[in-house]
Amino acid sequence: VLPLPPHTLYFFLAASLTETLALAARWRQRMSPVTGVSHDGVRGRIRLQGSGESIESFAKAFALEVDASGAEYWSSLRHIGTSLTRKHGKLWRLVVPQGTDLSTLVQSEGMDITMDWGGAQYWVKGDDETKVAELAAASGADLYAMSEGALQPLPALPEPILALHQNLKQAYDPQRVLNPGLMYETL
Repeated sequence: VLPLPPHTLYFFLAASLTETLALAARWRQRMSPVTGVSHDGVRGRIRLQGSGESIESFAKAFALEVDASGAEYWSSLRHIGTSLTRKHGKLWRLVVPQGTDLSTLVQSEGMDITMDWGGAQYWVKGDDETKVAELAAASGADLYAMSEGALQPLPALPEPILALHQNLKQAYDPQRVLNPGLMYETL
């Protein structure tokens, strides 16, 4: 467990999704106070942690604007799978290779997206399961349905892997009290 950083500040970045991903790739190549990169469909959202001096210097170098509602944004993003599914219909989680830019694919379909994990995860709101599945296939994403009534939350496991999971579940939780059916109905 790492100690809490001395400072955590939140910023906006006036940039498209593509520009935000390019900057995130640059930031990963060097030491920086960046601990979170997201894009809300309008602008980049950046979380910086560390000393006050390093945060101030970094924010100035990249012309970042202070985000007064940043703590609330990042908290809601962390809990997006539970909070938004109750309010906004079907919500999909796409896990992609880091830095994958889905902006052109999503714009052509008119879907609402939020990029998270520095481009390794996208949250997509949309009721058309076929279009979302096509988007996942076109981007090489693992697709998870986060809404009630949608597809199974996790992709089906091959039979040998499912058997391994069932054996582990039986060995460590024979009474089936730990998260019964959470990942798969048979676990």
